[in-house]
Order: sequence, then structure tokens, then C-alpha cells
Amino acid sequence: MFGLIIGIDKYESDGIRDLKGCKGDAQSVVDFLSHKFHIRSSHFLRLADERATRSAIIDGFQNHLINNSNIEHGDVVVVFYAGHGSRALAPQGWIADNKKVETVCPHDERTIGHDGKEIFGIPDRTIGGLLRKLSFIKGDNITMILDSCHSGGSTRTLKVARRAENASPLPEELDKDIWMWGLPPIAAPNFPTGFLDKTMSSHILLAACRHDEEAYEDPKAEVIRGAFTHCLIGLLYQEDLTRITYSQLFDLLPRLEQQHPQCDGKNRGRTLFNGASGARPTTFRLTAHGDAYRTNVGSIHGVIKGTVFAIHTQGTITSDETELGILEADYVDAFTCTLRRRSEDTYFTIPSGARALVLNWRQDQSLLKVFIDPSRDEVQPTEHNFALVNSPDSADLIVRRIDCSTFQFNRLDPFIHKWAPMLNDVKLSPDLPRVLQGISHFHYHLYRRNSASPLKQNVEVVLRRLRRIEDTDETMYMPDGKFDMPLFLDRENTVFIPNASTVSYSSDRVFYGLTLTNKSGRNLFPYLVYFDPSDYSIQSWYHPPAATMAAPLAAHSALPVGYGEANIDALEFSLADGVTSDVGFLRLFVSTTYVDLTVLEQSSPFLSARGGKKEKPPRVDVWDVWTFVLRTVETGADIRPSS
Repeated sequence: MFGLIIGIDKYESDGIRDLKGCKGDAQSVVDFLSHKFHIRSSHFLRLADERATRSAIIDGFQNHLINNSNIEHGDVVVVFYAGHGSRALAPQGWIADNKKVETVCPHDERTIGHDGKEIFGIPDRTIGGLLRKLSFIKGDNITMILDSCHSGGSTRTLKVARRAENASPLPEELDKDIWMWGLPPIAAPNFPTGFLDKTMSSHILLAACRHDEEAYEDPKAEVIRGAFTHCLIGLLYQEDLTRITYSQLFDLLPRLEQQHPQCDGKNRGRTLFNGASGARPTTFRLTAHGDAYRTNVGSIHGVIKGTVFAIHTQGTITSDETELGILEADYVDAFTCTLRRRSEDTYFTIPSGARALVLNWRQDQSLLKVFIDPSRDEVQPTEHNFALVNSPDSADLIVRRIDCSTFQFNRLDPFIHKWAPMLNDVKLSPDLPRVLQGISHFHYHLYRRNSASPLKQNVEVVLRRLRRIEDTDETMYMPDGKFDMPLFLDRENTVFIPNASTVSYSSDRVFYGLTLTNKSGRNLFPYLVYFDPSDYSIQSWYHPPAATMAAPLAAHSALPVGYGEANIDALEFSLADGVTSDVGFLRLFVSTTYVDLTVLEQSSPFLSARGGKKEKPPRVDVWDVWTFVLRTVETGADIRPSS
């Protein structure tokens, strides 16, 4: 592990207010990493106050990290910055949000250098270029932590914001050799802006607040620290870092007043300071309310009155301890529910920080009815999950055994039967009861809806064919402008793909993206979930990256999915060998508040086992969902439309 750790309390320019907690923040990061990982002090470059000049910070990136022969590809790299952030007027040739560029403020910003020229802040694109080069040479196991802010708002009372105002406009050629590294000349006008506005594959960014908020330190505290760094380091000392992911860590982070910390980057699902993925069941935080508990899972997730939750200690997120006991959903609203103890259960103590895991979706009104031919004694119905029936006439699913490990599935429920009625020659490695539980999960989440339909389908979805932007070191796709297909709810939406025998794997593959357009007056969080009836898997095609982020699909705006940024996942349609047509179901959930819908996802169950005072009236939170049928057809195939 290697680190570049920067903390600036003292600024040379009288135009930038001094701070008090940044050097302490930086030291707390070094102390934590040294204690947890026993890192040699020589592996850290610490820059503070007068040592943290503009040239020293950039040189630290280049010589201590990028050109350091002691750092091998894949080694952990941590970059920490605590100090002022700012926003500067973007040069004429730069594309920027509201014509402003986000910067970090070195010690000597707004002073005159030895060459007689003004010293500027370090813009986001310069930091991005340094991290992109570092990732290319040393690997993408990079964590950057920013405890600063970049908004232009005024400082709130009692607390000191880490934000410097009135930054000088930046020269157009500033650091161009750095931020253009690895990019073609044509990329310059469309360079992405903002520390928090990128889908980054080069690094994971942990930031103290949204780009339009402020990061605070409390000058009245006994030991002054940044609110974000203080909470983050305290939590890191408590957790088992070998198994918790960045996203899970931020879910555990205590709520901060007036600021919303952000966890950004394509690899936020990795375990901390590790290149490995850390997938595990989705759990939800519990908060006590008298003799009941509340958790952030509600009707949008599929919870109804009686849904059963297993309660785990906070430690079970990162260890294999047993569950504490069971709670049951009593009152359910759109995004939360109240949990109570069941009268027949033995009392158990629920500690602070406990988590809730959905144990049973209680599908009473839409219970999957299964007929097995011939009947099998080892298959028993599961309460609130699936039922066995004695006649195929009353079944939603007929399971026929062809031989000892091969089965046929005849789907009779109205929706799937219309589009994909039969599934033949299914090879099952696990036991059939577990497969039926997975199929039941698939059916339940495919069929459920919000009967109120509050948004009246005010979101449009367009499937767009993409082309690769040439001459870039990093893969980037944009719409080709020749194929844009609006998706409709009342019919299948057909995507034709080339014959597999004529496609070169490297050059002729066709990729797609989606554009979501919000025509409502509400800011929305969209979720794209793909249900594949060929294997009953449920995949997330788009999920907002963080609970603390602003709504990504703002009112009267559009959101690109699968294109427009480097190294993000586009969509590719394919068919199994010998298959000329296939169908899947794309569900678009939308909500007015962030929710964690990863609990819906599942791998194919066919595979062996791989979550009285005045107050403003509360706003009415809503959610809605629509289902699009996508048929993939090989060009030239004779496919008759479904009746």
C-alpha cells in the first residue's frame, strides 16, 4: 500500500481563509492505515501547509505514485486531500457545468510564482488525468478521499465550510499535458467535468459531500476535524476490512448534518482497499421506534404486511455469525416499513447497528402454482412462496421430468406464456425445490405493480445503437444516430442482430445504450432491471450508485445509460447456439427517493449456488414501474409475431 496524504490548514494568500482540522484529518488517515495494515512510513508522502504547494502536489502524483518503481501493478494506492475546494470560471474552450470547474486549493493558490505568473487551483480534469495515468500504469486499485467542497453557496453559521470563494478564471492551456494524457485531440471539447460527475473506472472516489454542498469542520469541537473524515475513520476502525465493500461502508456511515457523503466509481462494489468483488446478500439498517423497528425497504421492493425478516448483528455483514431472530413487517409504505416481533417467538435482544435481511417475500396473493409430472416426494410446497397443485389445469407452471437431470418447463401464467411459453432440455444441478424458490422470486417481482400508477408513465425509454469513438485509449461509445428505437409497453420491441457466423468477435459486435427522458415535474431515481425467462435470472442494467446522490433523472431532463463515459457497460444482445429468437423483460422502476433495489437480483436458479410544533408537511414519496418486452431476432430468421 502506498499513499499521497495532503492536509492544508494554512494558506499563503490572504484571500483564502485558514482552516484548523485538515492536518489532523490527514494524520488520522496515516495513523489508521499504519495501524491496520502496518505500512512503512516511507510508503506515505505527507504534504501539509507550506509543503503542499501546487507543484509539490502534482509532483507527488507523478514521482511518488506514477513513476515509483516500488509500486507494482495492482498495489493499493490511497490519495487523501483535506483542505479548501473551490469552483473557478472555466476557460473558453472547456465544457463545464454552469461554466464552472471544480478545483482543490493548494497552499500557494492565488499567489505569484517565481515566473511572475499567478498560481491557480488544481482543476478536476488535472486530477482526473493524473489518476487515469496512474491507473493505466499501476492498476485501478486506487481510492481517492476528498474532504473538501466545491459549491458556490454561502457559509452556514457555527460551522466552517472547506470552500474558498472568488477563484481566478483558469487559463485554457492550464495542465493540458496532464489532463489530455491518453486522450485524442477530439476529446478535449467534450471532456467530463466535476469530481463527482464521472462513472470512473480508474479509481473509487469517497467525497465529503455532493458537488453543490459544503464540507464542514466544527471550530468549537475539542479536537477539530472534518465531519466526514472523523466519521469515516471511526467507522473504519470498527469494521472488518477484508470483506466489506465501499458501498456497504457508506451505508453504515452515520448521517451528517447538512452534507451527504458520496461513494462514486464503477468499482464501488469491491472490498475496501482490494481489487476483488465483494458481493453478498442485501441487508437493511434497523432503527428502533419504541417497541418496533423501522427499515428502509417498502412496497417498491415487494414488501407487504407479514413479510419476514431475519435480523443480524452489524458484524454479520462481514462475518458468518448466526442470525439473532425474526421480525415481521407490520406497516408498509412506499420505501420503508415497520417491523415487530412475532408473538410466538422467543424474545431476543437487538443491538444498535443490527441489519434486516428479507427472508420470505410472502407472496400470498400471487403464489406460484406448480404441477410436477411425475410427482416427486422430495418437493414440498413452501409457505408464501409456491404451492403444489394436483391438476395441470390450475397450474402456472408445469414441470415435466424427461430423465434424471433433464426437465421441461411449460409456463401457463398469462404474461410469460404469451412471449416464452416453453423451456426445454433444462439441466438441473441443484435440487428442484431450490429451483422453484428461484422461479417464484422471479414471478413475484416480474408481476407486481403499483396499482395507483402515480407517474402515468411520464418517463420515455429509447434504445440507441452505439458506435465507438475512435483514437481513444479508453473505450467510449456514443449513439450512431442511425438507430433510435422508442420502447413501447403494449407490444414487443424487436432488436435484430447479425447472424453469429458472420460476426467477428472483435470488430463487428453491436452495442446499445438507453436514453431515459423524464417528462414529469419530479426528480427521479430510475432502476432498470432485466428479467430473463430463459434461465430465470434477474440482472440490474442500471442502479443509482449512491444513496446520498442527487436524483440522476431530474425533472424534464434525460439520462444516458451505457454510453457517454469511458469504460462503462454498454448493452449487447446475443442468442444461444441454435436459437434464432429470444425474449426478455426489461422493467423500469422509478422513485422519488433513493432505494436499494439490488435485493431483487438473482443468478439463474438452474445453476448451483453461486439481497403540537410547526413542521413542514412530509412530502409524498411515490414509485412506479413499467415492463417492456424485448425480442432479439437473428437477421433473416422467419419469426412470426406473437398473437
